[in-house]
Amino acid sequence: MEDVKFTNLIGKYLSGNMSPPEKRELMSWAESDTTNQSYLEDMIDVWGKTADAEPDFDADIEAAWAKVDQKLPSVESEQPKGAKVRFIRRTSRRWLQIAAAAVVVLAVGWWWSTSSGQTDAWVAVNSLDGEVKEITLPDGSQIWLRADSRLSYPESFTQRQIRLEGEAFFDVARMEDSPFEIYSGEAKTTVLGTSFNVRAYPEEEVIEISVTSGTVIFEEQRGDEKVTLVKNTSAILSKTKQTIEKKEEAISNATSWKTELFDFDHVPVALILADLERHFGIRFDVQNNKVQTLPYTMPNQPADDLLEIIDVLEFGTPFVYDTSKLQTDSVIIVR
Repeated sequence: MEDVKFTNLIGKYLSGNMSPPEKRELMSWAESDTTNQSYLEDMIDVWGKTADAEPDFDADIEAAWAKVDQKLPSVESEQPKGAKVRFIRRTSRRWLQIAAAAVVVLAVGWWWSTSSGQTDAWVAVNSLDGEVKEITLPDGSQIWLRADSRLSYPESFTQRQIRLEGEAFFDVARMEDSPFEIYSGEAKTTVLGTSFNVRAYPEEEVIEISVTSGTVIFEEQRGDEKVTLVKNTSAILSKTKQTIEKKEEAISNATSWKTELFDFDHVPVALILADLERHFGIRFDVQNNKVQTLPYTMPNQPADDLLEIIDVLEFGTPFVYDTSKLQTDSVIIVR
């Protein structure tokens, strides 16, 4: 029974339908034993490779799920009908296709079982560390899913609903009679057709949205906070305060993970460092406060190599960086 419990938790993790206490329990279980850790890593790896199944591959998903829970409706294939997923990294192994079928059913099942009154199965997509997935939905909308993120949607997609954990860029096909809704933690985003970036990681205190085109309604699900955003505007939702702060400018370099470029034009160093922290998941310990307001220009800088960017900054500014704590504590000291 203990194995079934943690298999269920893995399914919830892959589908993005996991509460913080459950996530801590799963991570503690994985860290307690190398076998557990290997099993979790294998399931994540299998999940990330589900797009490699051959077109004629029909998994016996109902039988696979029966080992865990008899209540789940069956789905014909791990590759959703009408949707296409493009991976940066691909591997083709036949045994992975079979194992992935059970993992996909597990993850989809959690979305199905927790959707009140929902009879349609949900398809879940999970991106691994270091990869971006481009997804084309049945309605023609495109989503770029950032690394270490998860989304889910109804397989039939008659209702245009998305659930997101992590970060994604959306280019939504316009349908006047069918709003496109994104549920991301405490936030709900509603559009007809537009493009925008949503950042909603469970471990972060805020949820961010930055609009590239069109009009977006962004609201806090538990309260009555709601804002309307247009091109080149943004908003930040505070989870603890249940408030939304609207800004009349886009979030700086919000899509650098997608474009793979930074663009700084006479920007204060403090804001550049903040963008780098956000993009690379590191922290700057600024011990020389004089550098904070210095303007700096760095157009079309590739966003894939932190140390290269640091070298560029160090060459053009009157201060030095100490990266000795980068590997151990994810901290760069600015002197």
